[in-house]
Amino acid sequence: MKNILGKGITIPMTAILIENKSGMKREYAVDTVEVLIGIGKDHTASLIMDSEALKALQAGEEINIETIDN
Repeated sequence: MKNILGKGITIPMTAILIENKSGMKREYAVDTVEVLIGIGKDHTASLIMDSEALKALQAGEEINIETIDN
């Protein structure tokens, strides 16, 4: 599998955000891919998806972001 995304993802102001408190832990039952996103000089974010979602993204599938308007 190639590791090229080639996608720009815009996150609208109305995107649903879920805040996880300190100590929160997640375990995945499938293989996952993490995209590390730099924010400014001192911050990072992670976009985590299962491997099948990455394949769909690479194949050009449509991206939908859940918003408060949905």
